[in-house]
Parts: sequence; structure tokens; C-alpha cells
Amino acid sequence: MKKLVFGLIATVMFGFVNNAQTTVYKGESKDSFIEASNVDSEINTIITEIKVTNKETKVTLPSFYYKFTSESNSDVRKDFENDPKSVSGIFTIEVDGQIVYKRLLKNGVFEKAEIIQFVGTTELGKKYSCTIKGIASCGNDHFNDMNFVDYAFCLGTAPACLLQVHLSCIWDNC
Repeated sequence: MKKLVFGLIATVMFGFVNNAQTTVYKGESKDSFIEASNVDSEINTIITEIKVTNKETKVTLPSFYYKFTSESNSDVRKDFENDPKSVSGIFTIEVDGQIVYKRLLKNGVFEKAEIIQFVGTTELGKKYSCTIKGIASCGNDHFNDMNFVDYAFCLGTAPACLLQVHLSCIWDNC
């Protein structure tokens, strides 16, 4: 399991360096197929699309869009590589055109997350339900429970770390 999680983190982090629309992760959990792809965007923005498909019914949920937009107009990928403590911006998760999760990053420090009630009808046994709200709550709790070392690592790889945490929540709960 550790090799699988490490592989997922490495794959997702590598994918953020590439600007092209490419699949950066493809895998499956017990009940779902999961695919993450970079989406072409402005130079100060990183967008990754997550698709979750139920294995049994073959129904694909609406895509999750993980988006980080820097306050700077410079290349956000290079900013994260060269000086992550100087990066400020906003990280959001969007589903069906609705922002369901928002977290600010100010000078490399995460601020309190805002979980927005999802008003759609999308349904995504465990601690968190396999719903949009359940996955957002799982991610928020994971960030709040991080120790200093985990938080520092996450800060240095912010977009990839945020994505990995939510992918892990989808993996564990769907």
C-alpha cells in the first residue's frame, strides 16, 4: 500500500510540471476507476480534472476540477519549485460548475478551508460518505490533522499535495 500511495504522489507531482493535457494518474479502488488529467490553463493556474467511474454501474460522476490560481502572473509551477514560501493564491475544487471547497494560500501558508454545501444531486460505510461533501470533509480533516513535517512537505508541493489528499479520500471512501 505504501508503494501505491508513494507512486500516486510521485505521478501526480510529476504531472504538475507538464503543461500539456495529459493523464497523470490512472488507477482503481475497490468500487471505482479513477483518472486524473492536467487541463491546459493560464501560466499562473494549475487545473487537474478527476474522473470517478463506478465499476459496477459504469456511471461516471461529474468531473472534479482541482484548480490553483496564483495571485502572481508568473509561471506558478516554477514558483512552487523555486520558492514555495512566496506563493499566494487560491485552491478550489469544482463539481458541476460549483465550487465545493476553497482554501487560500498566503505566502506559502494555508489558511482555513471553506467547505461549501454542494447543491447538486451527485452521489459519490466508511468514516466519510462517498459524496461531494464527504470527500471535501475528509480532505479538510486530513489537512487539519497534519503534523509539522507533513504540513511542510505539503506546503512545498501544494497543488500536488492537495490533489493527493483528496484522491486518497476518494480512494478510501468510494
